[in-house]
Amino acid sequence: MAYVDMINNLREFISKCEDFNRVISGFEILNMNDGINEPEEYDVNSPEWRSFKNRAKTFFEVNDYPAKMVEYGQKYNEILARNGSGNIIRKTVNDLIVLFNDAIDYLEFSEDKSTKNAPGKSPEKIKNKEKKIFISHNSYDEKYCKALVLFLHQLGITRANIVCTSLDGYGPAVDDDIYLWLRKQFDYDLHVLFILSKAYYNSTPSLNEMGAAWVLQQKYTTFMLPGFCFNMIKGTVNPQKIAIELKQTEHSLKSRMKQFSKNICSEFGLTMPDDDQWNLFADSFIETIKNANASYMPDGYKGDIEDSISYKAGISENFKKADSLNDLPGVEEIMMLGKPALVLLAFASKDPQAQIEEYRDVRGHHIVTDGYDYIRSTDDAKMEAIWVDAFDKIVKYDYVVKISRRDTIYKLSSKGFSAAEIIIDKGVVNIKNTPDVYLDELWHEEADRLAKTDVYYSVEAIIREENGIITVRQISEKCGIAPTTIRRIILILVNEGKIERVGDNRNVGYRWKA
Repeated sequence: MAYVDMINNLREFISKCEDFNRVISGFEILNMNDGINEPEEYDVNSPEWRSFKNRAKTFFEVNDYPAKMVEYGQKYNEILARNGSGNIIRKTVNDLIVLFNDAIDYLEFSEDKSTKNAPGKSPEKIKNKEKKIFISHNSYDEKYCKALVLFLHQLGITRANIVCTSLDGYGPAVDDDIYLWLRKQFDYDLHVLFILSKAYYNSTPSLNEMGAAWVLQQKYTTFMLPGFCFNMIKGTVNPQKIAIELKQTEHSLKSRMKQFSKNICSEFGLTMPDDDQWNLFADSFIETIKNANASYMPDGYKGDIEDSISYKAGISENFKKADSLNDLPGVEEIMMLGKPALVLLAFASKDPQAQIEEYRDVRGHHIVTDGYDYIRSTDDAKMEAIWVDAFDKIVKYDYVVKISRRDTIYKLSSKGFSAAEIIIDKGVVNIKNTPDVYLDELWHEEADRLAKTDVYYSVEAIIREENGIITVRQISEKCGIAPTTIRRIILILVNEGKIERVGDNRNVGYRWKA
């Protein structure tokens, strides 16, 4: 791995930030009184902070390749500048954790790409990668995608070889991390179908897909929907390349689709249908497209889309106020926010005032909606960083709007209401549950991520070799791993039946089972 050292350095930085947060929050392990005060800041002049800051600064100065790392270095400096010259506050540490995680994701993605094109890799292996058709679109244009998928099936393309996130069975499962799932799709030999429309260019995830296809030099075909012209094409799609306009004469559309069919059958090793059979497929496709064109409104959501949700009291009224594509996000855009942000939006729609409060006081940081405090309900610094990042995302992308001068109270925007509607209707978040269910789910996901890693085996060995009971603090001192990480590994070891919990709530420890 070309970037393994950089990734390991960034993970060390995250671990150190978790230690800083532990000191700030005064947290050591759950249900154990360590007698630590609860400072709201970390001493900016401490040797630990100065050493960390200098190491991170040097890291970004030295590692200026890939080029994106320069941007991360600038963001690092901006985060410290926002903190000012005073002591380090929790938000600064959490922002750094998010930054380091983003950099790791980028390097791992770049690693996958460089490995795929590595000089030592067999050309036959690259050539024989599984082929797929990836339909890049905005969910508002779903009916065109359905028509295309049916047409592809008639040519002989199986469901396993088609990716279309708006259609059930052609995208990620409900419990999948959609960001990771989409990223994995670009490991296949893709032929990307760009369904270009005004809605497409209003979707950040769609544009990200376009950029990824260009970076990885994937084959592509461009389809243009009603209301979208060649001079509107932006980004990495070549406007000089012939595209298939779905609102053109039947003869022209049929001619373009015939060539498209030949290309697809050739790529996938399929036999092209005979002329009579193909004409039946094409006529059915064109008839579906005509019907879709007749009701298509490229400038916004209208009519039957509003009516289909009008029975929803409360949310529907706000939903119907959204009259532009900027206000109503696609399913992909919403899901890319990540599960914590989806939970916040769903439960905010349940709040009587549809509000989220975000503030700090002597007890620390708070994110509250529908009477539930997402940060104070967990003493885990990593979990706090996750919820802060989730809140920052829904603010950044206008799912909530500020309604107080002190930046403490936010209300769901019409875009936020529509997102909550989709999240709840698709069963991603069940608001009949309590938020605790989702906090536990996230905590266990973080724990599972550590299973069978080097860190896991280190903690396992320490407990096994200890003659008697050992506490989380003692394990941390022996291996230098943050207590929050150790707690997650302990949960795995307990569930595996390898260790047992000993003691009461004030003095808890663990020992190896004989």
